[in-house]
Amino acid sequence: MHNINPATGIPPFLVSHSDRRRDVPHQARPFVEALQQAGIEVTLVRAVGKTHLTLNQDMGGTGDGPTDLVVEFLHRHSGP
Repeated sequence: MHNINPATGIPPFLVSHSDRRRDVPHQARPFVEALQQAGIEVTLVRAVGKTHLTLNQDMGGTGDGPTDLVVEFLHRHSGP
């Protein structure tokens, strides 16, 4: 996080986390804030009701909220 240089062409980030993790304030949020301060677009997604395991297991499933957010993010940032 100490060498974030927007001049290097850093792409937009999507950061997701389980709402059941207590380490989010110490990991995900500082990372997101560092990217934002460098002017890099970043989206933080709180996966409500998911554990780290279920967030990964359910990814790609129909009707899965975090999956829908990933797909939306990718559509928004994919080329023409």
